[in-house]
Formats: sequence, C-alpha cells, structure tokens
Amino acid sequence: MESPESPIPSASASVPIDPTPSPTPVLPTLPGWQVIDLAIEDGYAYSIAESDRGWVAVGTGPTGPGSPAIWFSADGASWTEVQDVPDQYGGLYDVIVGGPGFVAFGNNADIDFGAPFAWTSPDGQHWVASDLNGTGAYGLVRGATQFDDQLLAGGGLLGENGPDYGPPVMWRSMDGARWTQTVLDTNGVEGADALPPVEFAGKLVTLGSGYHPPVGRVWQSVDGVAWQLQPDDPVWVNASLSNVAVLGERLVVVGDVSQDAPYTGRPAIWTSVDAQTWTSQYLGPCCAAITWVMKYGEGGIALGNTVVYTSADGRTWDFAGTIANFHGRVVKLVNTRTYGPVAIGQVADSSVLLVPPSA
Repeated sequence: MESPESPIPSASASVPIDPTPSPTPVLPTLPGWQVIDLAIEDGYAYSIAESDRGWVAVGTGPTGPGSPAIWFSADGASWTEVQDVPDQYGGLYDVIVGGPGFVAFGNNADIDFGAPFAWTSPDGQHWVASDLNGTGAYGLVRGATQFDDQLLAGGGLLGENGPDYGPPVMWRSMDGARWTQTVLDTNGVEGADALPPVEFAGKLVTLGSGYHPPVGRVWQSVDGVAWQLQPDDPVWVNASLSNVAVLGERLVVVGDVSQDAPYTGRPAIWTSVDAQTWTSQYLGPCCAAITWVMKYGEGGIALGNTVVYTSADGRTWDFAGTIANFHGRVVKLVNTRTYGPVAIGQVADSSVLLVPPSA
C-alpha cells in the first residue's frame, strides 16, 4: 500500500528569500544507523511510546486517516493491533507516556478539518476516549508533554475563514481524562498553532508560527494555566516553526524560512539561552524544512525527513548527510528507554525504527 502524506501541517511564510538560492549540495550517506522493521501489518505508525508497561504505536489503519489504529508490543519487536478502542473516525498522530499510563492524540478527519481527540489507557491495551475537545471545534493537536503534575497539549483550531486563520490553543489536564482549553494571545497574528511545550529555566515555553502575517510567536507560563506572549523578535519573520527541544542550557527550535509554501524554503535552526532573545544558527541551503530536534549525547540531532543535522553543543549545527539504507520518509523523532532517540520512518509497505549510532 502507498504511504500516506503527513497529517500535521506546518505554518509557513511566503516572501522571497533570495532570487538566486544556493544549489543543494551533494549529500553523503550516513552508515551505522539500524533500520528495524516494526512488522506492523495493515497500517502505518506515526508515533511510539515506551514505558515499563510495554510499547505503544499509534497511527492509521489500511484505509488511511479515517481509521485510527493502535498496536501494542511487550518488547518493541512483536506487535499486535489493539481491539479495545473507542469507535472513532480519524487518525492518531501522537502518543506519550502520561496520565493513567498512555495518552494518544488524533484528529477525526483529514489534516485539520476535524475535531481533535484524545484517548487514555492504563496498560496500552485498553483505551477510552477523554473529553479533550468538549466544544467540538475543528482543529489539530501538534503534540503533548507530560510534566510532573499535568499534561499539556499544543495545537490550533479552525478559524471562521479556514485553517489559516484559527487561533493557537493549549489543552491542560491533570489526569488525561478531563481537559481545559486556553486560547493563546497572538497580538493579531492569525493561523498559528502551538507546539507541545517544554520546561526551560523554571518556566514552560511553547512556540507557534502564523500565516497572517507569516511570523513566529513565543509564549511562557509559570503554571501551565496562564500563558504570556513574549515580545516580537525579528528572527521570527517569515519563519515556520516545527519542533522545539531543550539541549542542556539552550532552547533549540527547528523549521524553515519559506519562500512560497511549507517545506519548500531553507531549513533553519534557532537557539536561545533565555527563551526571550533568539539567534539564527543555521539557514540552508540544505535541504528542506527541519521538522524534528532532540537531545543526543552532549549535543543534539535534528531531522528534515531523511536529512540529518548534528550538533556537539546545541549551538553550532551542520548537516551530516542522509540515512543509509533507508528510502522512505521520517514522520517523528521520539525518545525511548531501549534505544534512546529514534526516528519513525515509513516506506512503501511498512513502518520502521531508525536508530542512530551511539552518541
């Protein structure tokens, strides 16, 4: 079967960057990566979580975004599709260890034209629906984070004039079952959605990027309840933000500076030591949007589909090459107990784990 398109769009800018952009360099291939076939049948995994209860993979069944699917594994090698799930139309695109055990998030129609939803499970094998979106508003969940005492999920809602005009929102829960929804202030920017927050320097931080005008936004919170919009920074003009991670004493954000559409501009990496002042650390020419970043050893690793970027300290970044022996697309970068950081990849007929060499 054919691998579906990514269900989670990224906001994008639309101004020229350079009338004569630099040519894409020839990329070396990176040896040493393990490609582990998950042997998941009749579907595709978009996210994975591992706890002492086992492994959970979430995604879509053989009919695509209309059929949410969950698979369970005791060891990460042998998978069984879970049957005890809610009756729901849509697809699942994120799962984390949290709440009663696991919490999975999805959208009940293609892309961002359905209502987002969440399911919880104590053991990965029996799932119930939560009340994530009591209003029934259309939108999407970009991802979620479990902190010591609360779950926070970032995303956005559909606007009256379409998906490019809705507000960013933050969902909050103490148990994964009952949620409150907060619309974030954007100071007039429309079409933004919030990334899953991170904890940095004693505060919670989330980011988003809007369409009208195309510009990034940063919010901070001391409690996960009230969120304060941070002052504008010129570094966010024309920026599309895809993911954020804490690397030591530095915040690292990845995305692209787009010319006319998402994932067509120059890849970009920004860093900050205080979540207020930001510096552009990498800007193209290779190769397209950078969509995932994570701590890796003493530095970090970032991925733009199969293109790998590395840093020894989280500050200085370089592209390293493409993953050898993998000819598909990367849909997620997650941290696991067994392997550490791994990428989830999709090929024509299966889902795989891409395990980098030891840091």
